[in-house]
Amino acid sequence: MEAGRAPRRSRESTPPAPLKARFARNKLAVAGLVVVALFFLFCFVGPFLYSTDQIHTDLTQVNLRPSGAHWLGTDAVGHDEVGRLMYGGKVSLLVGLAAGVLATVIGTLWGRSPGMRAGGSMP
Repeated sequence: MEAGRAPRRSRESTPPAPLKARFARNKLAVAGLVVVALFFLFCFVGPFLYSTDQIHTDLTQVNLRPSGAHWLGTDAVGHDEVGRLMYGGKVSLLVGLAAGVLATVIGTLWGRSPGMRAGGSMP
């Protein structure tokens, strides 16, 4: 070892960085979290700020171009397109969340059962 140089520390001896700090350093992960958070806000908070009637058809409002009243216009039955995006996004997020939770529960039970059958103790 050369004089005046500090000894190199191995990776094993350094404590792991806190999870928040590691996450904050990953720019793609932060960008992904921002996109998902904005999508959740658009779908769940958006209908309170931009309310539209997505149940009843309004044939007087069929196929309108985008305007101040309808930001993305209307469809063939008079529904506001932004309202449809909010409603459809909400349904998609809820289905995806339910599928993720169900897959986690089934995977946990499936993976834990062989260990319990073999007599192993699991935490």
